[in-house]
Amino acid sequence: MDAIEKFKVLIRKEFQFLCDDFEFKEEVFNTYSEYSISYANSTTRVIVEGVNWGANVRVALGSLSCTFEDYDLGDLVTIDSHEAWDSFVKLDMPQNEQLPYLHSFLITCGKDILSGNFTIFPQLNEICKKKG
Repeated sequence: MDAIEKFKVLIRKEFQFLCDDFEFKEEVFNTYSEYSISYANSTTRVIVEGVNWGANVRVALGSLSCTFEDYDLGDLVTIDSHEAWDSFVKLDMPQNEQLPYLHSFLITCGKDILSGNFTIFPQLNEICKKKG
């Protein structure tokens, strides 16, 4: 098994709760890289992706609308607790160690989104606009 497949096994293990608790299924979503796994339920898409040449992990969130919003989990967390996200980023750990933290952040801050409640999306959109 190559490094990409090993990474995907870790993603599947850590994010199995999406399937178990929120009726997500792994899907093929072609706009992301070979370093990602996409999950979707009837309303929501979550993409877990290895980024920065294997240094970090990004979790993207959006609806199943025509255009995937691609909101960053980090932006969602900063709405709730900027300090929590800053502390996580400063830990500077390998990808495999980031996955449990991202799982926890997704449960803590993203439960509404995972259930199809997108009322936070306008706020996330404003953050994206400010970031440019």
